[in-house]
Amino acid sequence: MSYVPLDPGNAVVLFADLQAGILELSATCEPARLRRAVGALAKLSQIFQIPAVVTTAATESGEARVTPEIAASLGVLASHTRTTTDAFMPSCRRSAKRCSSPA
Repeated sequence: MSYVPLDPGNAVVLFADLQAGILELSATCEPARLRRAVGALAKLSQIFQIPAVVTTAATESGEARVTPEIAASLGVLASHTRTTTDAFMPSCRRSAKRCSSPA
């Protein structure tokens, strides 16, 4: 297998379900550490001009509140609310192709 460097032309960062109410339920990483990691990844996405997609899960209380660490680096991106348990379903990918790229 040969090494191919990451190319913003064929890569995307997917921020899936990083929203209030879900982020705090992480069993593998404490919420503060996860928020720092998300912020760092968003910043790298902006620096290297890699497009980013934000998906959210539907909530009973209305619109999902995406963690602010994403917007701090990338600005407010359109959020694609999933209606299935699979963030990689074709309909979600199609709508995500219209996502905002980092400026």
